[in-house]
Amino acid sequence: MFARRPLRDLSSGLDFAAATLNLGGHPIRVMALRLAPPVFRLDLWSPECWRAYADDARQRRARLQTLLPSEPCLFGGDFNATNPRLVTDDRPRFKEAGRSVARGWRGTGTNDFPMVAVDQIWASPEFRWSQSYAKKTQNSDHRMLVAEFELIEPF
Repeated sequence: MFARRPLRDLSSGLDFAAATLNLGGHPIRVMALRLAPPVFRLDLWSPECWRAYADDARQRRARLQTLLPSEPCLFGGDFNATNPRLVTDDRPRFKEAGRSVARGWRGTGTNDFPMVAVDQIWASPEFRWSQSYAKKTQNSDHRMLVAEFELIEPF
């Protein structure tokens, strides 16, 4: 994690790194994610397949709820899933940059064949997205997601 401003309250785990920075006089929690690889099944005719996908979504949603703070926050990274309800079921006012203001194709996975938008950037209601786009990279198997935002005053 890098920033142009001092970071404090650093924390990390197997699937995240987080810190707090001061932006416009407000403490903002920022978090980079890399959630567990997804369930991959091709037996779509099987009820067990759909139960496995539903269990995977429940586990991802529960993991996000343990990570997300109540204060204003920006978070993103590799969700290893495309379902926006992982975030919005519990926090309906959160907005994802790609769904809000994307220009061009949003796919990030994989870098050479960006078929799915598994990399996402989300923000709490104190932020307004200005733009976002995916950019091909040289040193990753995913495309980089770039997003610009502004703080909504007052908050």
